Amino acid sequence: GTIQYSRQALDNLSEQDLTWRSAAAIALGDAHDIKGEMSAAYQARLEALKACKATGDIYLILIANLKVAVTLRQQGRLQRVIEICQQQMQLANESGLSQTVVVGWLLAIWGEVLAELNDLDGAIQQAKKGVELTERGNEVVMIGWSYLCLIRVLFTRKDMIGAEELVQKTAKIAREYHMPPWITNLTAAWQARIWLAQGKLEAAAQWAGERE
Repeated sequence: GTIQYSRQALDNLSEQDLTWRSAAAIALGDAHDIKGEMSAAYQARLEALKACKATGDIYLILIANLKVAVTLRQQGRLQRVIEICQQQMQLANESGLSQTVVVGWLLAIWGEVLAELNDLDGAIQQAKKGVELTERGNEVVMIGWSYLCLIRVLFTRKDMIGAEELVQKTAKIAREYHMPPWITNLTAAWQARIWLAQGKLEAAAQWAGERE
């Protein structure tokens, strides 16, 4: 439904209606991402970035660039993600936005990619700074996303206690506030991976069985 109506919106919106075109393109990219359609998500997010740049709204530009970075990260283009994070961090600093929630999200993404590149010290530093910033705001999605990034970093560092504590913290927030299913599902999957790493096979098997 999101894909259908986002495309319909883009077909009907004027080329000059930049703010709504940005919103529709971002929604379209998110829907393709959740379905695992990375090529379509990438194209939609490039379109969103183009529209956001035309608005001149720095906050929107940061968000659109990070959506592109997330897609590139899922395609394994890690060095390009690092470049985007560096560029957007510079833009945020120059625009007085360095302490905002969106920069927290940026740093968390950056940390996750550094972990995948085996820079574990840099990864934990960036991801923790990112979580500190997202926790200052009330954007539940960015908080949950930044927690997922930090969980990955902690897991890669073999800090299973820290990773599991953050999984439980995420689950607690999800119970209290509306958090999208894709975040809660990924958090639950991380719990299962932690159990496997700890040798708790019965708990992991029960988790898998409950989800068929």
